[in-house]
Amino acid sequence: MQPVSTIRYAGVSFTHPADWSASYANPTTSVALEPPHHPGNFRANIVLTVVNNGSLTFSQWQAGTDRLLPIMLDDYEVIDLEHLDVGCHPGGRRLARHRAPCGRPVVFNQWFTSIEGVGITLTGTADVPSFALLDPAFQRAAASLTIAGAPTYSSAPA
Repeated sequence: MQPVSTIRYAGVSFTHPADWSASYANPTTSVALEPPHHPGNFRANIVLTVVNNGSLTFSQWQAGTDRLLPIMLDDYEVIDLEHLDVGCHPGGRRLARHRAPCGRPVVFNQWFTSIEGVGITLTGTADVPSFALLDPAFQRAAASLTIAGAPTYSSAPA
């Protein structure tokens, strides 16, 4: 098994391959990014987003997500969508494809849940040729997702 590192952010944590770099992109997002292999290639990533959903129910949040993703992502198509527990909380998983801003076709596996008005999304994305090789790392990241109490969307990275 490949060595792993852990990202802890806003009361949520997950593991990622140890050779991937971790960063905190903004107050709601942390990223694990695969090492660069060739200049200009799409770099696979695992993104954790923790956001305030206000008074939206889980169903309202996901209905809004389902409407927004085709607008935000070029050539977006859902491949699979299911309900399942995420981090020991009711949630779901979506498998989809789209075209990245660089023009490459990519696939993502995304897990999501909402706890006390805070939406938690973990998304693993890779270009189409690499997805089958990298999805096990995305699955391990999702299986390792730990939510300590009620997450806080405005926390600084831990």
